[in-house]
Amino acid sequence: MLDWNDLRYFLAVHRERSLAGASRVLGVDQTTVGRRIAAMEEALGVRLFVRQPRTMSLAPAGEAILAAAKRVEEQMTTLARAAEGEDARPGGTVRITANECFANRLIVPTLGALHSAHPGLHVELLCDSRKLDIGKGEADVAVRVGHAEQDALVARRVGTCAFGLYASTDYLRRRGWPRGLHDLEGHDLVGYATNLGFLGAAQWLEKVGRPGQKVFRGNTMLSVTAGAGAGLGTAVLPCFLGETEPGLVRVAPDDRVTTMDVWLVVHPDLVRVARVRLTLRHLEQVFSACSGMLEGAPRSASCGILGAQEAP
Repeated sequence: MLDWNDLRYFLAVHRERSLAGASRVLGVDQTTVGRRIAAMEEALGVRLFVRQPRTMSLAPAGEAILAAAKRVEEQMTTLARAAEGEDARPGGTVRITANECFANRLIVPTLGALHSAHPGLHVELLCDSRKLDIGKGEADVAVRVGHAEQDALVARRVGTCAFGLYASTDYLRRRGWPRGLHDLEGHDLVGYATNLGFLGAAQWLEKVGRPGQKVFRGNTMLSVTAGAGAGLGTAVLPCFLGETEPGLVRVAPDDRVTTMDVWLVVHPDLVRVARVRLTLRHLEQVFSACSGMLEGAPRSASCGILGAQEAP
């Protein structure tokens, strides 16, 4: 007889394409995963996966049950969330996924106040290179920039993130100040690697700069910031990041290169859960208090929650 819990193992192997990958995701040893898949195949009387030396792919029988397995997974997640919704106590763990800049510069410095107000509430912050799937329960709350594209989720816009042109004081002493955003001829640029090519900042640099000007590219926002701080060239950075980075100066203070909306995203089944509701309220307050800095206000108008930063 089929054990419905084996569907977790089936889906994990399908998504990770190996027993080893599935074991990491599920937090069990590889032997257990292999045993559960074998038991599922025996119960169904079919082969679900084609096994190759380093990967596993779905066999025709596996393809046939994939959609049904995903539906069961969604229903079980909904059932668990419905039960959680009955818990009105503001305690437990909330998993927040955010990019490293929001996480390290805005969210983490404010978590002490949240914990003091609600000692039973614990935050797990997930700075993942992947966009974690809220619908599948990979995180409880997401901080997103750009578009809130998942229609089945609850999304609330909490701010606008502006990008400006920044360089280190050392670089500007050596190379001089650009006269504006489009006066970058003769200047070195710190750019973005391919994985961040979707950013308006990266696309703007591709338009105004030549390939030979980009002396350094970073695949994370913080590495691009570090490159600018090291004097490698000028960089387009989120203003809240550039304004709080010691040694960086905004080259054209009155001009914004581009902007992106900031959203909080949550599954509708979790909105009424007390710990999630409190976390959402806290994040809304953080982004509201930091709205001036997010939108490109000068350093003297930095976020009140984090404390004003002195200009270098």
